[in-house]
Amino acid sequence: MASTLKPVSAFRDATTKQLQLFYQKPIAKVSAELFATLGAVIALAVFAIRPTLLTMSQLLKDIEDRKKTSADLTKKIAALSTLSTEYPSVKNDIVLLHTVIPSTPDFEGFMRRLERVAADRSLLIVSLQVATLPKETTDTQRAPELTAFTVSVNFRGDYSQVRDVLNDLLTIDRFVTVDSIVLNAKRDEIAKSNVLLTTVNLRIAYYGTPPQTVRQGGQR
Repeated sequence: MASTLKPVSAFRDATTKQLQLFYQKPIAKVSAELFATLGAVIALAVFAIRPTLLTMSQLLKDIEDRKKTSADLTKKIAALSTLSTEYPSVKNDIVLLHTVIPSTPDFEGFMRRLERVAADRSLLIVSLQVATLPKETTDTQRAPELTAFTVSVNFRGDYSQVRDVLNDLLTIDRFVTVDSIVLNAKRDEIAKSNVLLTTVNLRIAYYGTPPQTVRQGGQR
């Protein structure tokens, strides 16, 4: 066993002595210093170039974003150009649309129309009630939507007057629909004739943000 370890130990000692002699030579010292210098230069270069690389990456991203923005602007300009060409032909229709379905409830405007229509047909408005009276305000925090307020009107007159008033209301420059009609014939002892009392629930549309409402009823 001792004879086997002796050659191995001798070989290891010889190898160690040869390496020591090699590193004592100038060329080995220069090579080690060269590798150390190259490692230091590479490390410094990485730290020096990194901010530049990050800046270049951000610039490339900004360029891509600007290209996308430019393409979007080109599409919008084309759309505006088309709109400016077609707008004159539909201008009157747009104005009419804003009148028929305004951006606010315009409750007072509707009441003026209702009174005029009833007066033109000599139909008496006995009473009027609004379950929720909309405020003429616009909430800019919410998106507009098609909504409506409801008015309950009691008329007094004959059948033909009521029929003509309802037809007129459906053709005025506001979008009005009839939700329900209740007819009630009563005897007028003074006039010695039958009187027709009609209750009509009307829905008046507008396109805007549904405002906060206050409950209010009224007699007219």
